[in-house]
Amino acid sequence: MSLLTNLQGAWTYENGGNLGQDSGPFGNNLTNNNIATQVAGNASPGVSGVQFVAASVQFLSIASNASLTMGGTSWELTTWLKFNSRPGAGFFPGIIGKWGPNTGLEYLLYYDGTASRISALASPDGVATVSLNHAAIATGVWFFLDLYFDLPNQLLNFRVNDAPATGIASVALTDTFAGTNKFEVGSTDFGAPFLDGVVDGSNLWKRLLTPTERTELYNAGAGLESPFPGTGATRRRGSCTIG
Repeated sequence: MSLLTNLQGAWTYENGGNLGQDSGPFGNNLTNNNIATQVAGNASPGVSGVQFVAASVQFLSIASNASLTMGGTSWELTTWLKFNSRPGAGFFPGIIGKWGPNTGLEYLLYYDGTASRISALASPDGVATVSLNHAAIATGVWFFLDLYFDLPNQLLNFRVNDAPATGIASVALTDTFAGTNKFEVGSTDFGAPFLDGVVDGSNLWKRLLTPTERTELYNAGAGLESPFPGTGATRRRGSCTIG
C-alpha cells in the first residue's frame, strides 16, 4: 500500500508564497492568517516548516469539507512539532485538527498547559469528548505526533516519536463526529490561545497506516514528508528528544 492511498491532505510548508499549499489529491490549501512565517523545518537546509507566534494570532485554516471530515471511517493524523514556548496552567493551544463551538468538536492535537503535556481529543457526537495525555514535552526540539482512530476496534490512539506498543495511549471511542468547523493548524475554531512554535510535515489519511508506514514517516527522527516514496520523496534530517 502506498502512503498516497486515501491521503486527504499533505502539508509540507515549503511554498513560501503559499505556506498552506496541499500536495495531496484534494487541494486542501490552507489560508495563512496573520502572516505565519516560513522557517527551517525538521530538515536539512532549504527544507522548511511554518512558524506560529502566539502573540501575533497566527494560524492556518480551511473551511470544512468532506475530505477533512472523519465520521464513519478509520483515520490517521501525523505532524512534526517544535515548541518555541509553552503556556502555563489554564491554557490549551491547538496544534492541528477540527475543533470548535456550536456542536463542532471532532478531532484535535493540542497542548495541555495545566498538565504540561501534548494531548489529543476526539468526539463521537460533537459535544462529548474523550482525551489522551502523553509525556511531558521539551521546548526547542522536534517531536513526531501520531493520532489515529481505529473504527473496527473503536479505539483512539496517540503516540509520540514512533513509540513501541507500551508507549501508545488509547481510549474507547465509537466514532468521530462529522462537523462543520474549520480545519486549522496552530489554533482551533475557538480562537485563543494560539500555538507558539514550528510545525512541519502534516498529513491526514482516511485509513490506518501500517506499522511499517509509521516507522517510515518517523525515520528515526529524520522524518519523511510528501512527496512520498515512488513520487520523488524528500527525506529530512533532524532530531527529537523527550524531556
